[in-house]
Amino acid sequence: MSRLDGILHSHVAQGADTTDKLLGATFAVLDKHGQTIYQGSSGRADFPLDAAPYGPDTPTLIMSLTKLITATCVLQLVERGLVTLDQDVRPIVPDLAKLQLLQGFTEEGAPLLAENTKPITLRNLLTHTSGLAYDLGVPDLIAWSKSVSRTANAMTWSIDGFSTPFIFPPGEGWMYGSSLDWAGQVLEQVTGQKLGTYMEENIFAPLGMGSTTFWPHGRADLGGRLAGTAFRPVNAEGGEPLIPVPNPAPVEHEIESGGAGLYSTLGDYTKFIAAVLRGDKTLFQHDATRELLFTPQLDAIQREAMGQVVDAARTTFAPEFPAGTPVDWAFGGMVNTADVPGRRRKGSVMWSGFANAHWWIDREAGVAGVLFVTVLRDPPGDPVAIRLYGELERAVYEEFVKST
Repeated sequence: MSRLDGILHSHVAQGADTTDKLLGATFAVLDKHGQTIYQGSSGRADFPLDAAPYGPDTPTLIMSLTKLITATCVLQLVERGLVTLDQDVRPIVPDLAKLQLLQGFTEEGAPLLAENTKPITLRNLLTHTSGLAYDLGVPDLIAWSKSVSRTANAMTWSIDGFSTPFIFPPGEGWMYGSSLDWAGQVLEQVTGQKLGTYMEENIFAPLGMGSTTFWPHGRADLGGRLAGTAFRPVNAEGGEPLIPVPNPAPVEHEIESGGAGLYSTLGDYTKFIAAVLRGDKTLFQHDATRELLFTPQLDAIQREAMGQVVDAARTTFAPEFPAGTPVDWAFGGMVNTADVPGRRRKGSVMWSGFANAHWWIDREAGVAGVLFVTVLRDPPGDPVAIRLYGELERAVYEEFVKST
């Protein structure tokens, strides 16, 4: 058993007791050429002890790991000259033009709304500087939703669900949210295709990602094999066993969510990460376009705002970074702009999903990693998954990366 195998095995339940354990985990490491240099798995795909093993071919709801694929698709449109990063996209997606700016509340709790007079650009949407936040995690948007008796939310995957007020004028701050869902809507209007159709033709089919889709339930080869969803409650007595919960994603939905809607397998997603690493021409014709996935994009005000958000919810946004690690945002994800000792080098890009799947790409060290698990936590950030990810990453750098 290799060191990485042992780390996986030690974090996964070997029987019915899931206290401080995961049901299953699967992990891959790639070198600078996009070649897989390690792949290992442990555990099962669901709660029954006789459930199928959880492995690289297990279809899994990847949530926000969708964002990197959506951003890649949008940058393809930019590269082809179909849209620019800095044009106002409100004329392309009229629903964006309807959104107002939330300025506060009256003493009675009524929202104070004003018209948004600033353009909304793909640059805003790809960097989370649009002012559009997830309504389920921002107190002001929760209060606004309640005040207007709203039933839709970001997890209904609908226009109504994503139609929230701006919490700041576009470009004047940073907040994680539904921006990539709206970027997907821009793509649909520009191309005349559904987001999933575009992804299939331009990403999935060329790369052989046959198990990646927005609609797994309608496929006989996927629907019956989906990874089960676990939730880890906070137990005041110290033990934290998992409990089974329904899949948080709607089976039927109006929008193919560019921010959180894809199901994939570790094997498929690794193919995508490999294509990004090696500069596959399937993705971009020009290296300069690929560089946008890695290049920090924020100005000083946006960067300060992002730092405040990350510091306030580190286990959600950046549990692998020590407090004080400077970060920025590239079109591909979060960038650490200083080395993390014993782990990734400055300039690495990463992101994660609500169900605690993670990826990172460190081009300076010539290594990348992808971890798939399926466990929810409120607030987001499962401590067992975080601990597993940290141990795996440190082992990767000790085993595969030469010290400098």
